[in-house]
Amino acid sequence: MLTNTTINNTTTTTTSSNNNTTIDDDDDMILSNDVDTTSSSSDYQIKVQQIIKLPVNIEQIKSRFSHSSACYNNKIYIFGGAIDRGIYDNELYCYDIDLQKWYTIEAKGKKPLKRIFHTMVLDSNRDKLLIYGGRKEGGTKLNDFFEFDLIEEMWTKIDLNMNNNITSLNNSNDNNNNILSALPKPTDGHSAVFCEDMNTMVVFGGHDGSNYIDSFTMYHTISKTWSKIIPENHDTITGRAYHTSQYSSKHKCLIISGGKIQGNVSTNQTFAYSFKTKRWTKLDMNYNDLNNNSSDNSDNTSNMDTLNNNFLKKTVPKVLCPCSVMISSDRMVIFGGEDSQQKCSDELWSFDFQTLKWSQIILSNLNTNMEMTSIPKLSRLSMVFNNRNSSLYLFGGYNEGKRVNDFYQIKFETPPQIASIPIIRNIKTNTPFIEIERKEDFDNYYFDLILKCKKKLYGVHKCIILQCNYLKDLIENNNSNITNNINTIELPFDNHVDKLLEFLYGMEPSFTNIDEELNDLLNLSKLIQFQPLINWSLNKLQELNIINLDNKKIDNSHPAEYLQKYLANRRREIKENKIITDFKITIPNNDNIFYCDKTLLITRSDYFKSMLTHGFKEEHVNEVLMDQIDSIKQMDLILDHIYGIEISENTDLSIHDLMLLLMSSNFYCMRYLYHAVLRVLISNVNEENALDILINTSHVSNTTTIEKKLQNICLNSIRKKDLAEKLIEIASTASLLQSENQNLEMKLEELKKENELLKRQQ
Repeated sequence: MLTNTTINNTTTTTTSSNNNTTIDDDDDMILSNDVDTTSSSSDYQIKVQQIIKLPVNIEQIKSRFSHSSACYNNKIYIFGGAIDRGIYDNELYCYDIDLQKWYTIEAKGKKPLKRIFHTMVLDSNRDKLLIYGGRKEGGTKLNDFFEFDLIEEMWTKIDLNMNNNITSLNNSNDNNNNILSALPKPTDGHSAVFCEDMNTMVVFGGHDGSNYIDSFTMYHTISKTWSKIIPENHDTITGRAYHTSQYSSKHKCLIISGGKIQGNVSTNQTFAYSFKTKRWTKLDMNYNDLNNNSSDNSDNTSNMDTLNNNFLKKTVPKVLCPCSVMISSDRMVIFGGEDSQQKCSDELWSFDFQTLKWSQIILSNLNTNMEMTSIPKLSRLSMVFNNRNSSLYLFGGYNEGKRVNDFYQIKFETPPQIASIPIIRNIKTNTPFIEIERKEDFDNYYFDLILKCKKKLYGVHKCIILQCNYLKDLIENNNSNITNNINTIELPFDNHVDKLLEFLYGMEPSFTNIDEELNDLLNLSKLIQFQPLINWSLNKLQELNIINLDNKKIDNSHPAEYLQKYLANRRREIKENKIITDFKITIPNNDNIFYCDKTLLITRSDYFKSMLTHGFKEEHVNEVLMDQIDSIKQMDLILDHIYGIEISENTDLSIHDLMLLLMSSNFYCMRYLYHAVLRVLISNVNEENALDILINTSHVSNTTTIEKKLQNICLNSIRKKDLAEKLIEIASTASLLQSENQNLEMKLEELKKENELLKRQQ
């Protein structure tokens, strides 16, 4: 089946039947997606903390396989799938991880057809799900294309008409032929990934009804055009379907694994495509990592230690059609699928994009005191990874001839998913550093400082690079060199400036020859006396066994953690008036001036990004009135957010404060603050305040989640109130009846006495 990703989005496909050209309706594979992937080093050991079987009501979502899934904003979305033989589904379901509740989304717009073997990827840059192709009821292949707006909850069909895709090519006959070949054919069993760094969805392979194809195309979400990818060695990989694929934006690398190829032959081949070199590489998986990494003196104890660490390296996975998902920018994991005898698997594997090696993650006999359950052998299920709780979620699938709607959570003991830190993601998207290569870069990107090397210019942001004291001194001693009206600093060194900037912007530096370049980077960090980079380089060299630190304790923080701490400290110094920044903010009915770095205002708010980069007067006067803010407390909370100090559920804020903050974050397009406040509101809703919150947030967009909870609470409250009134009425009636009964008993006693008196008189 297929699988697609999210954050570093992915698609997976699966196969079964050895006798048929394609897969039968009940022999599908599934597609899985992830959300938001992150940046983390590849050297950590993946450990499973807990496996939990989560409750699912068959009335909420039916058993299915060959469906697709995606994770977004702590919610899991499920689309399509086979719910009976030859019967498919086209509802969009949502599981809210915060509320632990399933519901069907009542979406606007026309829904896609019911289907299987399709792909669904998360466009995390635009908050949309992209659904492409598949097989509809009756077996017809599809190449229709839909997007689902996760904010507006609306379906939109994307027109694949050739005329709408001609903008990026000229009008020669050859180019028109290229356009036709760039548009994907009707197919199922293809894979799709979303490349967050390129704003593209990449589609590979599939089955067109006759052949396994090697179609390799790219959809550009900004220009809404298709283009064909032509590798320099395109003959290296043959057409295939029902495979799995994943993309790492950090490594600019696409991995294709498994599936079926021409002749209806199942394969476990793994290929890597580099978007840098534009070449395919077939990966040789015929090795045993455990043996290769063990010394001659290794014994059973060391092997047991490896097993107890829940990280046993072996040869390439034997399963052919698993579902897969990215759990970091260096790691993908795959689960389940079928082998060449169509037997399902319950194995969990990890692929390392840095070492290009597979490793099995052992799920049985785990050394833990926590609750643990086993996961059955499954194929054609869906799987997503949620960064917030470092958990895989597995839903549905096919087991021993039966569809299931089992729902499992696999919680990892992993380092924090650094790139999921909201401010780091915002910087990466809105204010990255760039290498200035053309005049248009000055118009297309915002930066307020230029670093000039011998051969290169870099557009950077002053408030971010000030964390390095060496660069801070250069800025303060600058002789006002100007390039295109932007201050320019000349650097006395030229090598590895890009790696230094990657570190300053919260990313792990990338290397071509890591051993040599890492030593050079360490020397540079010592030259400029930048201790965080010295620490990071030393730790990396030790991890690669190049040096031995003799158990010396050195800060092992991720670059993103250094940046996060620096910005939080900068916010405190600004608040204490120790720093004056380049931008002022005022609020109504208050004489206070609030200082903020313009770069971070652009980084954290799409509202201010538009205002301050498109020629409005505020861009030139460097001052703005935020007229939706009515208190110093509210302004401080927003400024804390701008500098990466996020609101938490234990924040001491009233419901009234939270509602005001929700509305202002919505108005100023601060997405992460909005969702953070929404989570706090949800956790504080009760029967006493639910109706008031519902009324006061009814005009705020994107409040579907809280509205559902508020409505349920209000209805339950009303039901309880009605029940209470009925109970009071019943109690009142019972009391009245009891009183009347007592009166009757008294009258009966009186009659008895009168009767006794009459008898005596007679």
